[in-house]
Amino acid sequence: MVARALAAGILWPTGAQSLGEKEKLDLIFSPGLTTSHLADSLSGRGLGLAIALEKARAEGGDVTVESSPESGTRFTIVIPD
Repeated sequence: MVARALAAGILWPTGAQSLGEKEKLDLIFSPGLTTSHLADSLSGRGLGLAIALEKARAEGGDVTVESSPESGTRFTIVIPD
């Protein structure tokens, strides 16, 4: 994800060196950052997770992600009542 962020101009090389594992994983919430090689009218533009986080925070909530090569990836979405 760091390489994609660097290529997209979302992250500078000097900043990439100081990122911890959580900060690297949180890059997936950056607007315009995508892992897709092709974009179409529904996906691949790097907006989905950025919008999900924005909307959750607007409601006083949050979206977090945890990932482990052995266990998989878990997204937790919290929206207060």
